Amino acid sequence: MKNLRPWLLVGLTAPALLALALPADEIHFSPASGLSLVKTFEVEVTSNVDDMELTVDGNEMPAPPVESETSQTNTIRVTDLFVQTEGSRVTILERTFDEIVGVTNVDMQHPMQGPVEEEFNSGSELEGTTVVFKWNEENEGFDATFAEESADEDEALLEGLVQSMDLAEFLPGEAVSVDDSWSFPASALLAVLAPGGNLSLVPEESDSAIDSSSGLDFSRQLGEMDGDCTATLTGLKNGENGTIAMIRLSIEASSTNDITELMAEAIQASEEQMKAAGMEQEIQSADASFEFELEGELLWNIDGGHFLSLELSGTTEVVLDLALSMTAMGKAMDVENAIYSSGEITLNATASAPTE
Repeated sequence: MKNLRPWLLVGLTAPALLALALPADEIHFSPASGLSLVKTFEVEVTSNVDDMELTVDGNEMPAPPVESETSQTNTIRVTDLFVQTEGSRVTILERTFDEIVGVTNVDMQHPMQGPVEEEFNSGSELEGTTVVFKWNEENEGFDATFAEESADEDEALLEGLVQSMDLAEFLPGEAVSVDDSWSFPASALLAVLAPGGNLSLVPEESDSAIDSSSGLDFSRQLGEMDGDCTATLTGLKNGENGTIAMIRLSIEASSTNDITELMAEAIQASEEQMKAAGMEQEIQSADASFEFELEGELLWNIDGGHFLSLELSGTTEVVLDLALSMTAMGKAMDVENAIYSSGEITLNATASAPTE
């Protein structure tokens, strides 16, 4: 050991000393005033219809043998300027929506229509606008307004926006050391599935009879989330801008929500196509149940007080229960339909300084 070079000793012991030296309360959200970050979120889901149950006027019917594979990708990129912060509290934030894009691909084998391959693109009027979030002490929430350069935009677009796109919900609320684990609320997953809240993502005009209006709008599809969610601090490393915490995430989460209003909007969006086919529909009720099993890693910039990246992947199962009144070829009927789907989901997020 006496012949071991000093620089090698430092290399061998530095990781251990770093772990011992880190005060656990430093793993928290604390961006400095004036910090600007470009945040990119991508949600990708590939799903297949596994089974269907159909009841018409109270009688069980054989469900049509529809084979369907759907892949959906949403990409959201924003530039956040933390105008004013007080520790972990953001008091003024300016958010520019740089990109809001959705792409849906449907590959379906229908017993009546035959093979169907469709691609739908979605966008939002928020893209290109800047929104200012100001903390309202009295209401203990954020007031959202358009910045001066976006003042002519429809204020209805502000409804449902969420200020935080910071992933702080995954962090520990107490002191932790390397290899320590903690639980976090299942609602933290919603911050990745629907980053920024309801971004008013709507499909471009299409002559297709296949509805694509709901897309991956998890902000409206998901209700209160419950589950078993665990994080583990697996290690620390030196990055370009300071110490990085490596946090392993394991998520089992579920949600059931009434989406009657959302389905009514979807039916209305395809009303013309339905009429052309000699059909009319009126939704009575709709419930969506989701289950997620995900694993991944969160990298957190301890010195900067913000996340660097998040990678999550796993499986999802969805049950959609519908009850509707339908008229087809002049005959009225009450229909109940349960659709069981499963697939794979990938969630990625990054945060970095803007490039010149």
